[in-house]
Formats: sequence, C-alpha cells, structure tokens
Amino acid sequence: MTATVIILTILGRLYMTVVLSYVLAWLTIKSRSVLPAALAHGFYNIFLFMPGKEPGWLIVSFWAGCAWGLFRYFPVEADDESVAAETGPTLEPAI
Repeated sequence: MTATVIILTILGRLYMTVVLSYVLAWLTIKSRSVLPAALAHGFYNIFLFMPGKEPGWLIVSFWAGCAWGLFRYFPVEADDESVAAETGPTLEPAI
C-alpha cells in the first residue's frame, strides 16, 4: 500500500465512524437504552462481511442519509433536567 492509500483509508474509516455514531447515538437517546444501538452495530458488522456488497461510498452515503434523516425528521426531545444541567449556574442570589 502506498502512503496515499493508507491516508485515504484512515480518513474513510474516520468519516464512517462519525457517520455511524450519529445513528447509534440517536437510537440510544430515543430508546433510553444502549441495546438498540448495540444490535444495530452488530447488524452493521454482519453486513460488512457479506459477499457482493455495494461500493464503499454508497454504504457511507446511506448511513449519512440515515443520520441526517433521523435527526432532521425525528428530533430528540431534551429532558427538563438535561436542559437545566446544560445552562449551568445562574447569577441569581440564593434565598
């Protein structure tokens, strides 16, 4: 392998990791459990080793489209507790 192929492979895997993490994060947040994300990750790993798989860019595009569609059309609703934790302390004096 040449240096160019190695760098492109690393960048492709990094991009796929980020794209897949959005889908798995959505599954975890929506279900409030890690089990659906673990199952999805297992199925993803199974499909990686199937013969006759599509070109790599098509798989990445599919997962990127899934991530965008899930967060765009099925937004995750924040809990009141998580919103309060994100805002941080207030400057109001304690009574």
